[in-house]
Amino acid sequence: MLDDKDPTGAARLKEWADGLRELPPGTPPTFEFQRMIHPGMVPADGDGLLAADGQGLLEVPGEPIQSVTVLHYMRAGSPSEQFDIVGRDAMFGALLTLVTDRRCQVVPEVMARVEGQEHPFALPLAGAVDTHLGAPMPDWPQVDAAFRDAVARLTSLPDDDMQALSAAIHMHYCASLLTTRDLVGAYALIVGGIECLAQHFGSAATASGGTTTRPTNVWPPL
Repeated sequence: MLDDKDPTGAARLKEWADGLRELPPGTPPTFEFQRMIHPGMVPADGDGLLAADGQGLLEVPGEPIQSVTVLHYMRAGSPSEQFDIVGRDAMFGALLTLVTDRRCQVVPEVMARVEGQEHPFALPLAGAVDTHLGAPMPDWPQVDAAFRDAVARLTSLPDDDMQALSAAIHMHYCASLLTTRDLVGAYALIVGGIECLAQHFGSAATASGGTTTRPTNVWPPL
């Protein structure tokens, strides 16, 4: 999140604070806003140097309940003089996590507004590692047909083949869930899945120096 020129974020914080201190008397600062995710069922709300405007709950199945709050912060100077958005969000998130002792994730987004619309929408800045994984779902009849085919193929295999494929499928699933949070862990799981398939379906060396090959009339690996 931090760049090579300012690895600690100290220069970024000083730039923001100095910009506010150097505002001429009577000059109103510019206000910007960014969304934050934090734990709890009550969104943060209040005024201050960093104001909070509670929005609602974020309920992701399988995860603790979290709240969404929009942060309003003052900015001095022209936009071209400001630090990068991702670094700024990391700065605010780090300081809020420190002073609250809570997990406060300021989300790297660009808040945009469509002409004629009252409410803005958020465009994520984080790069998509795999755009296919995040693409819209196929039509459900297509999903249902593929699901039926996968179940039929898997359950028709010998037990050892099915277990090897099922292990790789599970690792593929876990890797897909990790791609947005832990890319290194996701990569390790993918490698583990490939290794699992290679050990079961690949060629093995024999005592005579040749190779033996597994039958190829099983469902192909992922």
